Amino acid sequence: MNGKRYYSYLRYLFIIAIAFLIFSRYFDLPISMVILFGSSMAPAINIGDVAILAKGEFNEGDVVLWCSNVFNCILHRVISISGDSVITKGDANKIPDPPIPREMVKYRAILIVPSYVWIPLLIIIIYLLYYRDRG
Repeated sequence: MNGKRYYSYLRYLFIIAIAFLIFSRYFDLPISMVILFGSSMAPAINIGDVAILAKGEFNEGDVVLWCSNVFNCILHRVISISGDSVITKGDANKIPDPPIPREMVKYRAILIVPSYVWIPLLIIIIYLLYYRDRG
């Protein structure tokens, strides 16, 4: 396989992988990813950081993504679990969120990637996949 074809395949694989991770929560898949747009979890998680999420059990202290619908999701820390209800709170917020049903919690954060890590890596990957073989 020649170099240009190899990079073309890698380029498509990269695009598909990113699209899969970004849109996976809309299809209720076992893993997902979100980019944070709010500051309620600062300083632990900042605007622009990426949260890698997985379905599964969660406990008090875990950071979870809960959704009232597929377009309105919140990433906050679990501060209390009582029966079928969960109370979450943003680390920077003064008051907790109202109790939510346990089934509204869709994912648990398993990895937080700071923006100062993933943005330079993305730029390097884009450069390597799109501009390396152009002459």
